[in-house]
Formats: sequence, C-alpha cells, structure tokens
Amino acid sequence: MPKDRHVKVSPKTPSLFLVTILLILGAAMVAQAAAPNLMAAFFVKGKVGLKWSSIEGVTEYLVYRQEKGGDFQKIGTTGEDRYFDTEVSAGSTYIYKVAIVEGGSEVFSGVKSVTIPGDVGGFKAPTWVGIRMDQDKLFLNWDAVPGAMAYNIWRSETSGSGYENIGNAQGSRFVDKAGLVKGDTYYYVLTAMNSEFDETPYSEERSHKYGMSLEEQELAESGPKIELTPYPLTFKFDITDALDGEGMNQPGDVFVNSQGLIYVTDVLNATVHCFDSAGKYKFSIGQKIEGSPSNLPNGGFIAPFTLFIDGKDQVYVSDIKRNDIQVFNSEGKFLRRIQVDTGPEMNPLRANGLHVLDDGSLVMTDTGNHRFLVTTADGRITMSKGEKGVETGQFIFPDELTVTPDGRVFIVGPITCRIQEFKLDGTFVNTFGSVGESAGHFGRPKGITTDETGLIWVSDGMSHMLQGFTLEGEVKSALSTADDDWQFTTPRGVFFKDGQLFVVQRLANKVAVFDVGP
Repeated sequence: MPKDRHVKVSPKTPSLFLVTILLILGAAMVAQAAAPNLMAAFFVKGKVGLKWSSIEGVTEYLVYRQEKGGDFQKIGTTGEDRYFDTEVSAGSTYIYKVAIVEGGSEVFSGVKSVTIPGDVGGFKAPTWVGIRMDQDKLFLNWDAVPGAMAYNIWRSETSGSGYENIGNAQGSRFVDKAGLVKGDTYYYVLTAMNSEFDETPYSEERSHKYGMSLEEQELAESGPKIELTPYPLTFKFDITDALDGEGMNQPGDVFVNSQGLIYVTDVLNATVHCFDSAGKYKFSIGQKIEGSPSNLPNGGFIAPFTLFIDGKDQVYVSDIKRNDIQVFNSEGKFLRRIQVDTGPEMNPLRANGLHVLDDGSLVMTDTGNHRFLVTTADGRITMSKGEKGVETGQFIFPDELTVTPDGRVFIVGPITCRIQEFKLDGTFVNTFGSVGESAGHFGRPKGITTDETGLIWVSDGMSHMLQGFTLEGEVKSALSTADDDWQFTTPRGVFFKDGQLFVVQRLANKVAVFDVGP
C-alpha cells in the first residue's frame, strides 16, 4: 500500500485557504464600510423624513420602503443625505432602508420603522398665553403641552398664510428679535412635537404690532394732545442696602406702616427688610429656606413677593414659591400662616396681588389660575372670579391689585395691558388701558396703588413710568417721562404715605423715596 504523503508548507508561504479567507473578509469589510448608515426616520408635518450618513464619492442613493405584509419597493432616488416620503397614510407602519450601487450590486443600510399617527388624540396644539413687547423684543408665551418634547414657532407678515419657521424651544417661551420692523404687525402660530416626532397642527394665530412706525409717531405727535396735570416730586433718598450692608436682589414690593416703618420684599434674597423713616436699616424678617412647599418651617421664605400691612400693623407676606401667605407683627415675629385650597386640578396659590379688608378678609390675585379671590381671614375662598382669556372679566396671569375704601377692586393685566375694575362680589365694572406708548397706554403694567387724593397709580416695567388715573380710568399724570430730571428703572411696587411716594425699582435693586408736592 502506498505510504501517506505529507506536504510541507513554508511558514513564509500563505496557504490558498488562508488567502481565500482573507479575500472574503476584505470584501465584506469593504462592503460594510460602503453601506449607508440610516440614522433617523421620523414623521413630521405629514411626511416621513429620513437621514443617513453621506459616503464620499457616492452621487446617488436609492430609498426603499416596505409596508406591512409586502416587499420592499424603491420609492425614490436622491443625491442628498436625506429624503422626505410624502405618500403616507394615517395609521400605517412603514419600514425604510437606503442603498447604494457598488460593483453592480446594491449595498443596503439597516432598517428604520415609522408609524404614522392616525390621530394624535390628547396631543394637541399649544394654547397661547400671550405676546408682549419688551426692550425691542417680542416675547411669546404658551401653555406647556403634555407629552411635548419641543415646540416650533412660525411667523408670517400676512394673517392666515405664509408662515415660516423662525425657531424652536424646549420650554413654553420664545423670544423673537430677528428682522423686526417698527410699526409692522407679525402673525404667529405654534406646533408641538413629541418624542416620536409627531407634530401637531398649527395653533390658533396670534398677532402683535411691533411698536410704532416713524409715521405713526409723527401722526400721534401732531394729533390732539392729552393735557397731563403736573405732579411735582422732590427726590429724597434711595434705599439700597440691607443686612450687613449687602444690596437687595430684585426687590418686589414696598409698604409703610402707621409708625412710618418701611418694609420691602427682597425677592431673590428671600427675606423682608424693615427700614426706619429715613431709610436706615433696622432688621430683616425670615431667611431663605429650601424644601417642599407642603413641609416648610414657619417664618422662612423662598420668594417673598407682595406685601400688605393692616390696621394693626400686621405684615402680610405673599410667597409665590411656597404658595402661601405668612403674617408677622411689626417687629417681625411670626404670627400665623394662611393657606388657600385653590381647588381640584388648579395650580397652587400664587398671590401676586394682596389686600386685607378691615374685617380681616383677604382679596388676592390667584395668578397661576387666572382669577382673583376673596377669602376669609384663615384662607377659605368665599368668592372666585375669572378664567384664562382676553375678554372682559377674564385674565392672563393677573398681577397686583388695589382696593379702594368703598370696595372697588382694580386689577393689573400685564399681558393684556389693561386695568379691570370689579366689585367685591366679582361683578365686572369697567376696564381701561391698552397696548401702546402714549399716555393712557401700557407696555408691561405691574404694580398698582392709590394716592391720598384718590388717583390710581400704575407702574409700567417696560416704559419705566408711573401713570395716574381717575377711578373712571382717565389718565391725568405721568411720572418718569422724558421731561423729568430722574427716571425709574423697571418700577413695580408703589406706595403713597403721608405726602411721600415709594417706588420699587426691581432691576436697579432699590427703592426710591420722594416728597410729593412743590
């Protein structure tokens, strides 16, 4: 029998088998490297968008789609690294892949699937809060949409059509400052997108006129003049320093008690300061605390905002972050805490405006719920008036309020730029003011009070003015105009007492004190 034959292979000579394996692996690696990488497939505005990584030297990509139970069909070609499929049906699921042609064969990407919503159900278009102009910008606000991941903002110069996307936001706020022209009106709609990139239809349209054109300013100046009554003031001093000489950080409100002590909410420092009648610091009430609003120690603050002092010199402090009202004596000793149950499915209390009646009842704005309330001394609601909206009797985040001795309630609308008057039982009486730059109009009204002659004074954080009105809404005086020797900076809280005017200037971190009269 023949002997077995053995073949000796030199270690320097690769076997045919090894060479074959290497060639196969190399070809596979080349094919894998050349395959497109389909990175995303998403449904937006009625079409499916596909995005893949581009490959150097490739000039044409083939797009394939498979419907349920069917085979992949080529639906288009493109030289770009993206493709939009517009032929889609509600409720259908599509699977996509992309290919290139190499060596006469198609090399495919991986697959991505997209389900086209038949009905977005509870995922609705955003609801507007409002648009306002401030410092040459337009601020857009809307209510957050449950399930929304982001929002698209669309703008047109024509009502009802021609919307162009000008940006997006993850929160419910957007600042438009690009290409705005004074005197022009801009029309906005919003859409929301969820994590599946489903996008809602357009929201309702909202418009806003961006300031006054030069022609409108000239026309206003040439028209009938409103004769304003001079309101002479003499600057006395500024209150700037508080505890240990530290400055205040965005104060919110000011009130003076029967002994002439001046109380100021220092919002971002989370305390209330007391000064003597000459503006000298005396003491502070409370300190900054952290924790859940439902389990906080008495006497501490998160964001003390609004003040009221009753006939017993008790100091009422509304905290818009701990959602309550705390009461202290004139020396700063804690007396009690007032909590208001705003009701089921309502936001927690945020009393931007506060007034205490002689019988201890409280009148307050429930800002987060777009209404105002009357409560008992312990916070039980006895009257609620208002809802979100722009019609009479409705509010969009009402701010401060004031109550006259005969029970007339005047409430500031910072978004709608108006003052509304009500009776204590919630009956609507009157409204005055609108958006504008001339006397009797507002840019961003904030604070409100009455002086010792019966005029209503409204502070405006955008025009940096105070305007005085009769109880019927006729403008009579204006302070911090271009003709005055001094100017306010973002005024909010305002108070008159014993022939003096006290004005909180939030962003200037001070309270200005004036003598009223010649």
